[in-house]
Amino acid sequence: MIHRRRFVQVGGVIAAALLAGTAGSAAAQATGELAGLVTGPDGAPLAGAIVTVTSADLESGEASLTTDAAGRYTLGQIPPGLYDVTVELQGYRKGSLATLKVEDGRTTQADLVLERRFGGEDGY
Repeated sequence: MIHRRRFVQVGGVIAAALLAGTAGSAAAQATGELAGLVTGPDGAPLAGAIVTVTSADLESGEASLTTDAAGRYTLGQIPPGLYDVTVELQGYRKGSLATLKVEDGRTTQADLVLERRFGGEDGY
């Protein structure tokens, strides 16, 4: 068994907390990263798209983020496993990728091209 000390600040006082764990504890846990670029059919980046990542390997089951001005998103420090990605943006059809494998110490690239929606399609 591995014993670790963690120092925490409580009301301005620093206290030591003894943590007991195994070699697979959170401090030594393997992590990877999921990153991508979301573009339109013309190749232009799509800012403000909602990216939802789901996996049984995520503590909460899912994570939601928004693409930046360059159409990029990154979800780091996630456990290795299988992930699904769904991207939504008003005026575009929903895009998705399934069963993406995230490995320890690696970045899995998940780029999506969203197609434009036309009038009368999917509640547009």
